[in-house]
Amino acid sequence: EPLFRSSYSSSNLLSNSTIKITYSKALVTANTFLSEVCDLWTKNKISNYDYIMLLNILSGRSLNNLSQYFIFPRLLNDFNHTILNWISSAIYRDLSYPILSSEPSIRDDIKRKYDLNEEDKYHSGTFYSTYAFVAYFSIRQRPFTEISLEIQGGQFDSTDRLFSGTKEICGMKEKYQESIPLLISLPELYVNTNKFNFGKAQNETTLVNDFGLPNWSKNDPRKFILVMKKIFESKNVNLKLNKWIDLIFGSAQRGEKAEENKNIFKAQSYERMVNLNDITDPDSRNALMRLIETGVTPLQIFAADSKPQLDKKQFLEKSNIYLNAKGNFIYEN
Repeated sequence: EPLFRSSYSSSNLLSNSTIKITYSKALVTANTFLSEVCDLWTKNKISNYDYIMLLNILSGRSLNNLSQYFIFPRLLNDFNHTILNWISSAIYRDLSYPILSSEPSIRDDIKRKYDLNEEDKYHSGTFYSTYAFVAYFSIRQRPFTEISLEIQGGQFDSTDRLFSGTKEICGMKEKYQESIPLLISLPELYVNTNKFNFGKAQNETTLVNDFGLPNWSKNDPRKFILVMKKIFESKNVNLKLNKWIDLIFGSAQRGEKAEENKNIFKAQSYERMVNLNDITDPDSRNALMRLIETGVTPLQIFAADSKPQLDKKQFLEKSNIYLNAKGNFIYEN
């Protein structure tokens, strides 16, 4: 049985929510459960990984809907070292900024373009979590392979645009994308176990096959996953993870704080901003549905700024919440 089971209406989680969570066979309101989870996290009683998984559940995200898939933070700016010094802050992305403006050199340009728009103002027309992005990261494993083929009209995308190595993670294209939990929990995501023919990259003689892992992983997907999970629980991530939570799930997701943080997206990505029931024209409705597939903002579950975690102990063991083959949440002591 799933550890958590939720049902929800379109009402905001911040007040009068209809969400109920079944937890250890006890029925509690979402706000009560959220408060308890926050308290556990700030006191270092659950890992960063488990906490972000739970926030995704409470914000209405789903593993069964790629347009509203679980969102995880992109952690590193630089993977490509023979030896990874994961203690060094230099390799980490600044989690206090949205993924689009994580590079200081482009923040002024983003603000300038935003200020020039008088109507339909947004900082980015590309959302950080989309149907296509999830399929892109997961292309080597079914059913994501078939979904990728469907997106590309029945054939794989150009090999130069496939998720083929860490250079793509650090490349400009991926500056729009946050991560997904599978990237730090499923080693098979990096292995072409089904022997799909992705073709040859330009100026290459060999076929694109397994994901090109960094040298420090010794080309071992399990070692790569283990190190990435340790990084997720590291002090460098912990220092600003609460700021990232504000951007995705909380106080800086919309309104004045979102504007200050260059975190405004297109109107149709936000809950209640567009009502499909008001659109009667089939063509207009279908066009809007396609736009919604380009990204949906999570429900806002925090009104105030998130509290930082207390002094961080290192979680070197694996997370005790994981997904089984059926996609159910399992808790293991």
